[in-house]
Amino acid sequence: MVERRHKRYGFFVPGGILIGLGVGMVFGRADIGVLIGLGAGFILSGLYREWAGKDEGQNHPATSSYLMVLIGVLFLIYGAGLLWFPAMIYPYLSAILVIFLGLWLIISGLRR
Repeated sequence: MVERRHKRYGFFVPGGILIGLGVGMVFGRADIGVLIGLGAGFILSGLYREWAGKDEGQNHPATSSYLMVLIGVLFLIYGAGLLWFPAMIYPYLSAILVIFLGLWLIISGLRR
């Protein structure tokens, strides 16, 4: 009997959000905790998708995994920037992040 592993990688994002929220609440900055947890969830989700696909020999668009990792890195940078340099980073990086997320959603929606 062949055992089939399911493609499960979507749980990293909500798990990262909740862990980040809890850690952020402990330190009194739940907003930053959510952003950092969201970024970590995206990174783990993209990396897990890439590694699981290679182990199973499946071909899926690698660019979507890399985009997930890139979005995760942007969220991590954004959260860390709000923590250490709130006045410098907020106007510019938040605008770039929102534009990038919108483009990613449109492109990924068109590819399906």
